Amino acid sequence: EECFGYDASEVTGNNVKMLMNDHDKRFHDEYLATYKRTGVRKVIGYERVVTAKRKNGELFPLQLNVKSLTRANGETVYIGFLADVTRRAELTRMEELNDVVQDLASVPIIAIDALGTVTRFNRAAERTFGHNSADVIGQNVKMLMPEGIAKHHDAYLANYLRTGVKNVIDKQRRLTGVKKSGEEFQFELAVKEIVGDAGTQSTYLGFARDLTAALHLEEKNRINEQIATLSPIPVVGIDSFGKVLKFNRASENMFGYSAEEVIGQNIKMLMPE
Repeated sequence: EECFGYDASEVTGNNVKMLMNDHDKRFHDEYLATYKRTGVRKVIGYERVVTAKRKNGELFPLQLNVKSLTRANGETVYIGFLADVTRRAELTRMEELNDVVQDLASVPIIAIDALGTVTRFNRAAERTFGHNSADVIGQNVKMLMPEGIAKHHDAYLANYLRTGVKNVIDKQRRLTGVKKSGEEFQFELAVKEIVGDAGTQSTYLGFARDLTAALHLEEKNRINEQIATLSPIPVVGIDSFGKVLKFNRASENMFGYSAEEVIGQNIKMLMPE
């Protein structure tokens, strides 16, 4: 009654087709007649998901398992064991959508279980680490770490599960990873815990960002900064508002100001009135 929205009195004595979608309803009598004639079981004894119809006309997914029972008088009756799987279907669709979103994300995403076994490795992670997902999923995430870090990782996980103290989860850290080629590289990692339902394990999602390009740019800027500082040519850098951002040693010698006196001031202080 709760599943279909009918009272028992509205259904008992009527053909079961009233609970079916229009397609199944047209062929149901023929299915029954074929089974009675041939004895071939295509539905009875099997569990499957069908589309049923509520009193209000709403169609919904229903898990159905039909058993046959012979009464003392020789009459055969059929008992259907039902389960409304609407919520399960919605969750499956959401999981499938989430899978697609994560797979297409530009950020490398790696998911592991409580033992460190990789359960997800998206396309961006494939590009970053050089491994195909098939080579990584089912393996321990330690394969993506240098040996010095990998040998401690199981202990880190076990310690968190035992104490609940978060040393990595919900924090952002800079770590060293290892590509398939064996090349080590720096990346930034943020880990989130997805707590499972009662009786199920948590999943740990790692969001990684390859810092290789950023570190190269940082090094380049550092070298350029040193060159500008040591240049014999005065270098003065300003922003779009005329505020001085850079004032090298040669500029100090030329203008007589120290960099501390000029940086942050308007460039006009170096101009005649």
